[in-house]
Amino acid sequence: MKDHRAHVISALRKAGIFVDPMEDWTASSEEPKKFGTKRLEGCDLCILLVAFRRGHVPEGEQKSITQMEYNAAKEKGIDVLVYMLDEDAPWPRKFDELDKDPQMRPWRETLLEHRGVTLFDLKPDSIDIGPALFRWKNEKSGSTGHDVTLAETYLTTLLDEFKSIEVRGVKVSDAQAHRLDIEKLYTPLHITGSIDDLNDVTGSKLAHRRQTGDKVSLDKVLKHRAAVIIGDPGAGKSTFLKRIVTILCRTWLGHDPGNSSTRLGLSPAPFPVFVRLFDLASHIRQCRESGEKGCPSGEDNPAWVFHYLGSLSTDRRWGLTREWFERQCDTEEGIAILLDGLDETPDKLSRNNIIKLVNKLKNDRPCCRLVVTSRPVAFEESVPLRGFYRCDIASLDDEGVNTFIRQWCDALYFDTPEIAKKHFEELRHEVFARAAIRRMAANPVMLTALAVVHWNNKRLPEQRAELYESVIGWLLDSRDMKRPGRIGRDECREHLQMIALSMQSWKGGRQQSLERGEMIDLLAKEMSAPDEKKRRSMAEKFIEHEELDSGIIRASGNRVEFWHLTFLEYLAARELAGIGDESQRKVLLKKEIIDDPNWRETLLLFIGVLWSQGRKKVEGFFGAMLDNIEKPCGDEENALTREARCFGLMGAMLRDLQPYDYHIGDNR
Repeated sequence: MKDHRAHVISALRKAGIFVDPMEDWTASSEEPKKFGTKRLEGCDLCILLVAFRRGHVPEGEQKSITQMEYNAAKEKGIDVLVYMLDEDAPWPRKFDELDKDPQMRPWRETLLEHRGVTLFDLKPDSIDIGPALFRWKNEKSGSTGHDVTLAETYLTTLLDEFKSIEVRGVKVSDAQAHRLDIEKLYTPLHITGSIDDLNDVTGSKLAHRRQTGDKVSLDKVLKHRAAVIIGDPGAGKSTFLKRIVTILCRTWLGHDPGNSSTRLGLSPAPFPVFVRLFDLASHIRQCRESGEKGCPSGEDNPAWVFHYLGSLSTDRRWGLTREWFERQCDTEEGIAILLDGLDETPDKLSRNNIIKLVNKLKNDRPCCRLVVTSRPVAFEESVPLRGFYRCDIASLDDEGVNTFIRQWCDALYFDTPEIAKKHFEELRHEVFARAAIRRMAANPVMLTALAVVHWNNKRLPEQRAELYESVIGWLLDSRDMKRPGRIGRDECREHLQMIALSMQSWKGGRQQSLERGEMIDLLAKEMSAPDEKKRRSMAEKFIEHEELDSGIIRASGNRVEFWHLTFLEYLAARELAGIGDESQRKVLLKKEIIDDPNWRETLLLFIGVLWSQGRKKVEGFFGAMLDNIEKPCGDEENALTREARCFGLMGAMLRDLQPYDYHIGDNR
């Protein structure tokens, strides 16, 4: 069991425990049976690994030295953790004495009957010493056995929830979802400038950081007791927090005891707590509206955090109380409260109350580490977080994109490194070959979408409209249709296209977001229901479902926006391509549309969508554009300006159609 012993010794040493294995013993003149038991002096814990042999039995003795050492440890009151090889494991014959040694099976049966034994198999890492070590260390430190058991349940639940990332839409045989290890897929995120001056968020230091473009690992954020992470949708804010949770959970459970120190620079490791701020705000509102007894006073009372955690613990059967979490704040390790999604709170009032709550929590609990995430707009429009270090997530640079692609390929082809390398080269080439795609790849979620599209189709579409169709299609296919009340994929797309075109052609100029009520008004007209109240209810549910499912639209306070501006522009183009030719031209060939830079991308995407309907459609639209140019205009200067803009737009459209080798058939 050389490899198994090495694995256990390594785990114990990483946990900061001094280990005295027999591999390190020097020669001695004493008899082995005396020497071995004497080494137990000053020992706090013994680890017993039992396979299918008892070990050396001295002459004249009935018990092996291993058995003697085990008995001596019990007599001295030393704790012993027993790990036993599963009897069904295919162990090498030369090390198997189960049937040769008449005392082997009885000893194993005695251990199984009287000790808490954990089984292991051929793989050394099947000996997971972490949970038992966690319980033992807490028992020795004075914690009650009840609290230790419950904390382990909580930590294990949290780890199971966050240790992997579900990437929907990855087609593997019949499967449509793939869970990938968060550590293997996570791409390091960076901020700009020195982490030490991040409290100066408006002055010359911030400007200097943006100009110099210095790279600092986002992991360094935890060196400060209070930090706020700002990033665009899909920048990796939530994934970063979940990765912190997994590292801290593994440290506390003893799976990798030195992890938080080496990876995050935290020693001792704080106890991890993850809170979705939307859920916290909803909990506060519901409790106050119901008049629940025993609730904290005031909406910005920091005690709400622990009240929420106690309630969540009850629902999930963790068994941890509100008071347990509060006590943990005052321990040597302290607690790390990771607050995700400030921008996702229901409205500006609740968001400001949450910020006031967090400010008070920082002041009242000096042993708490606090990390808050938010999108830029929601953060900048709210009351300030005081004494928090602001960290703006940088876009993925070339190194970051390469790292993601490599880890993506290694995760999917984990057992065939040669194929993984080939897939990496292909995907990397396609991402970097076109500037538009490389710009999309600067965002981790968009890069994931590109990787999924490439995996499923074995290529990335060359034409932009086709590419965005693939990305939108991936997001729509990722919707969980098993959830109650979900509408079909096609109906969902139709609603989104209608919203997009309405926002693109909004009176007074394109809107990048709408108040929730405004979007409900738009959608309610499309719903099939006998009365207005029902139609509005259906519209509201659709918005809520899509924010949760595809993420194509997302909440931003009391407003709703498309996750990416490109999604709005593409879906608006697709809606336009679905109406009649005359209607298209009445909308798109207006002077104010052609002249408006906010319409340019939609027009370019429109011609790509139109191509999918056939060459004649494209020829017809270009013909209408030429007719529009030839219309008489009383003002010669304005006529020339109109011609220049129309020809410029046509040239850009033709460049977008280059992948199809298209040339205008009209000889004018």
